Amino acid sequence: MELNQGKNSQRGINVDNAIIESYKVQLAVESQTIIHCKIKAFEMFQHCGWANISPNTYLINRLSNERLKLIYAENIPHAPHRHFFRHPNDTLYFTLLFQKIPETWTTFCLYEETAMGDGFFVGEVPKNKSGIYRIRIN
Repeated sequence: MELNQGKNSQRGINVDNAIIESYKVQLAVESQTIIHCKIKAFEMFQHCGWANISPNTYLINRLSNERLKLIYAENIPHAPHRHFFRHPNDTLYFTLLFQKIPETWTTFCLYEETAMGDGFFVGEVPKNKSGIYRIRIN
């Protein structure tokens, strides 16, 4: 079976590098928890407010008090940097990566711990099989 003349061959079987890369991406997704977030500007603030992410952001199992620490955040500034909303109802979409949720968890909470005590909390998110979630932060 010959798919390509790539460098990744064993025993005369050549494997297309694109297939290998796709497999690596799939393995990475399966070993992480991906949270796609949406946050809207608050109308009550005169200048619509701002958003950022604290490095002290966790997924928490409230039954066992186990925590999974934030690994990576995309499309949102890390504190103390800020994303300033331009107008009321402006929306920011961002993605957070955590370790894979343990099999024993059935739900989790998303908690941002900040020095000012103004972080967000999203409670009791049901665990799913894909490990990919969409969450709206109010």
